[in-house]
Amino acid sequence: MAKKKRLFPGIGAKCTILTRFMKPNGGLSKEKDHGSIVVLKEFFYEGHRLCFRFNLDGDDQQKIYHSNARYVRIDSEGGIDDFFFEADKKKEHDGDAIDKAEAMMSKKKEPAIKWKHSRARQLLYQDIMDNKVPLDPKDDLSLSLEDIFSMHAEYAEYDFGLFHGRLKSLRKTICAMNTRSEIDRQKSTTVRFEGKKVSKSNKKTNDERFIANYGSSPLVCSMIYEDLQRTRVPAARVSSKANFKVRFFLMAMHFLKCYPTERQREATFQYCPSWSRRKIWFWINRIAALQSEKIFWPKDNFGNDIWAITVDGVHCWIQEPTHQEFSKDTSYFSHKYNHAGLCYELGISIGSNRLVWMNGPFPAGKSDLKFFKEDGLKAMLIAKKKMCIADGGYAGSDHIHHCSTPNIHDSRPVRRFKARALKRHEKFNGLIKNFHSVDCRFRHSIGKFKSVFEAICVICPYQIETDKPLYHVLVEDVLLEDEVEEWLTSNKVAGRLGCEQD
Repeated sequence: MAKKKRLFPGIGAKCTILTRFMKPNGGLSKEKDHGSIVVLKEFFYEGHRLCFRFNLDGDDQQKIYHSNARYVRIDSEGGIDDFFFEADKKKEHDGDAIDKAEAMMSKKKEPAIKWKHSRARQLLYQDIMDNKVPLDPKDDLSLSLEDIFSMHAEYAEYDFGLFHGRLKSLRKTICAMNTRSEIDRQKSTTVRFEGKKVSKSNKKTNDERFIANYGSSPLVCSMIYEDLQRTRVPAARVSSKANFKVRFFLMAMHFLKCYPTERQREATFQYCPSWSRRKIWFWINRIAALQSEKIFWPKDNFGNDIWAITVDGVHCWIQEPTHQEFSKDTSYFSHKYNHAGLCYELGISIGSNRLVWMNGPFPAGKSDLKFFKEDGLKAMLIAKKKMCIADGGYAGSDHIHHCSTPNIHDSRPVRRFKARALKRHEKFNGLIKNFHSVDCRFRHSIGKFKSVFEAICVICPYQIETDKPLYHVLVEDVLLEDEVEEWLTSNKVAGRLGCEQD
């Protein structure tokens, strides 16, 4: 079979192009496979892309359109003297400009390792950080895209046509992270803390025995029982004149901790299941109603602190809710349990051992970021002019002034501060998961789940105040970057002097 002759672009060459690729496209057909016959007028470069200007064949008005050269198929050439490229006129196919453009822009089969996780991207990132490749392309106009692409052999494994967009995206990402890092460094210097400095190891010093059946120490149980009798919250107050025995209160605490079935509870306490059921839910609802006294935003609005709280979502496994049309409701799907679930949004004060924000329950299929943006916390932080610290699931450029997330461009003290704050929040989540009623599949209704979860969130602050304190995020660790580097330098010098003396 004879090799098909190659046709060269030039003035007057007739070509075929899909109409949807022509610009401007106003008034033209938008059908997917509709083609048009055009006549080339001139060529130009848009960035590194070769483009053609042309008009429709037979168009008396000679309206000019343009398109990327890769979408144009040449059907017949113009005169040899009208070729766009001198190399084409001489028929020199090796190393000519059009061959280079087509070779660079042709789609190349890339390796199995995606660009996002490739060694090539790591090298490009490192070159930008080392100023070998300018962060702003205007800083060094002499360095072309081809020069950057030829800096490492690893780049050749990937498509050159996509390299410009990948470089631009990486520069944008680094600029955004640098901006966030600077904002967080400035805000970190205004944090204050309540209480004394505590050990980083946070070893338990309380040897008091815990009552396993009730999930808390006797001191915690007695504090909650007394507060229920003295509170001014009508929904939580228990009259001392009513014949509500302490044993039913302890049965409710046992239910929250161990979440037994009615048969197990009957064998343990020797009470009729149907009769004790009403008593247990009475006490659970009363405990949950104490949240207005234990969980609230402080009146002083955290003083001059900018970083006020840490935020995270807690998923809990529930029975599959019914759906009118399908067997499962995907809006309740929890990626942590691979089953239906509910989620609560919790906020813990950075400067004190207190839970100050609780919002929910929400279907677990909704992301933590949507809770934050749509269900009140972001609006609260804007109104109070405060910021929160959250994990990477809350990352986003539209709320960097209200929510700070881990950033590899942070200075070492700020990065350490964020890590300790988030680990401290996870410790509080662990206190909640110590209660089996929210750690296993919840067998009751969503309304009862709300009462159970909020009752547990009321009990946990009592535990923090007595025998399970959260550690403080040490303000001494939040130093300016220059001070840290000076400290590291002085220690290195001291170490070298010590070695010389030895």
